[in-house]
Amino acid sequence: MLAAVLLAASPAAKISRSPVLIRNGPNKIDFAGDGSHGLIVKAHRENGNAHSFEAVSFYLLVEDSWNIVPIGWGEGEQDMLRIAGGADCVLHDFRLLPGGKDQPATLILADREIGESFADTRDVTFTWYSLVHNLHDQDPLGPNYYFQKSRTETSKKPYCDVEEAFKEELQY
Repeated sequence: MLAAVLLAASPAAKISRSPVLIRNGPNKIDFAGDGSHGLIVKAHRENGNAHSFEAVSFYLLVEDSWNIVPIGWGEGEQDMLRIAGGADCVLHDFRLLPGGKDQPATLILADREIGESFADTRDVTFTWYSLVHNLHDQDPLGPNYYFQKSRTETSKKPYCDVEEAFKEELQY
């Protein structure tokens, strides 16, 4: 039993859910895992060079109103994520694991500093967030739902592309 608890608490422990496939455009997905209506919007931002990016935002329908689900709450809060990099390597991406029975949705961000160039190899920082339902008696000014940071881990080795780091280190 103690070994199972320690494994689950380990930053490298893989969560046994498959990431949600998010296509360009609106994606109606119950990512909260509770039967609620969820919407993830992914759109391309062209900028005329090899460094265009994708922007992704999350929404949940709460009492007949679409609510944005920010990443974090308060200082440093983000209302969208970027999937970005260069022609050589992706420097920022994420995986969203849907919620399920007794498990909140989990958002994992992967980020790599640019270094000398987009093609450089550097450590990747993985940051985990859990979907939280804000009970307004706890924080009346907060959003209804948000992704709350739960932990951060650095890759075991440097990578050019965070996609490789996701595959090799987290099997996503």
